Amino acid sequence: MSGTQRPIFQPVPDEPQAAHDAAANMGTRLILAGLHALSQRALTAISDLFSLILIGAVWLLADHVLDNPTPHQIGTVALFAVFCLLIDVIRRRTK
Repeated sequence: MSGTQRPIFQPVPDEPQAAHDAAANMGTRLILAGLHALSQRALTAISDLFSLILIGAVWLLADHVLDNPTPHQIGTVALFAVFCLLIDVIRRRTK
């Protein structure tokens, strides 16, 4: 055996670490871009469901009132339906 001992810990050059950091940074950017696209698609799907939710709300209210309607209840349901229709029209124009 020789008289010189190898150190247990050797310094690592800066260049491989910089390359590793750049790769990790690129991976993070790709993940964030993917999450951004996924969140936009989810928001689009939820906004498309908004019309169905409005239609369901009008349907349930009308079904509840149609058992024994009064003129006041029929007018209220009609106004609510028109209000929901206007909301949907305005929302679709702003898309």
